[in-house]
Amino acid sequence: MLVEGEARVPLERSTLRVVAANRENGQYTERSGKETKTRKFQPVQAVVLFEQFLPLIPAGAPLSDHLDGDVDFDPIFTDLMPPLMAGENHGIDLVWEVQLLHPDFVDQELQGPNAWITTDWPQPSESQT
Repeated sequence: MLVEGEARVPLERSTLRVVAANRENGQYTERSGKETKTRKFQPVQAVVLFEQFLPLIPAGAPLSDHLDGDVDFDPIFTDLMPPLMAGENHGIDLVWEVQLLHPDFVDQELQGPNAWITTDWPQPSESQT
């Protein structure tokens, strides 16, 4: 089960979403006179793996009782690039998370494990058949 837990308060008009994204990590140095600044950037390419609107989850109710369907993880391997980091601050990584979004409350986000290996992705020769 991907999502467990109970609503502590009644949740109306919530959305549960699972997303995955490539992040391009990088940094560069700007110099202006004697001043030097290191800037970091992380542009994102994301895909939605699952999304369900939840009209009402009563307080104390298990979240899993209100979810229908399965999460399709295939787009991670077909639409996103495998992670390729060239050090801690440069390269492309891959993250996924479960989001519980509510119009009035603070959104909750829980990042999933990301122990990806290159062989998890189809090789170019496999995808051309």
